[in-house]
Amino acid sequence: MGVGVKGGLPLSDVIRISGEPVTSNRPKWVGGGYLEIRLPARLAVEVNALYEDLRFDYRSSRPGLPFEISTTTASTWQFPLLLKYRFSDNTVRPFVSGGVAAYRIGGVKQAGELITQLPSEIRTAINRAENSFVNGGGVVGGGVEFKAGPLRIAPEIRFTRWVIGKNVGTNDVSVRLNQSRTQLLVGIGF
Repeated sequence: MGVGVKGGLPLSDVIRISGEPVTSNRPKWVGGGYLEIRLPARLAVEVNALYEDLRFDYRSSRPGLPFEISTTTASTWQFPLLLKYRFSDNTVRPFVSGGVAAYRIGGVKQAGELITQLPSEIRTAINRAENSFVNGGGVVGGGVEFKAGPLRIAPEIRFTRWVIGKNVGTNDVSVRLNQSRTQLLVGIGF
């Protein structure tokens, strides 16, 4: 059995937003923990809990309506369950993995300024996403594991294809989960 942490960079956006002037910032990092159960024949079952934070900046200045400036943040969790195969038992071990994953958006918060009490379009859209974006998908990946005593370091690239490409939002803002995700991760564990 092995445990450790994984961290890295998202190479694609989590969510696509269109409509009013909204700037979506790609998460700067992804990270979390993993548990691996090693099986015979160079196989292993791995489960991850990976966190990413989302940030959206909204600047509205529609004619005849109040001016609004706001920043909306949310957190996402991804839970991949993978079957991993290592190609050797040496110190350097190339591997491939594949499996399924679940995805969830939560923790929506907003800060900003509003001239009048107009509800924020972006917060409404993200709240709808929080209530409806429980998603699943398929995951494939590959990398190389380096063993140094009890320590294992494993850089990998991982591709996830989410099943649901659902749009949620309001009349002015559309939020859509990016169905294809790529991440560059490094696992460090024992």
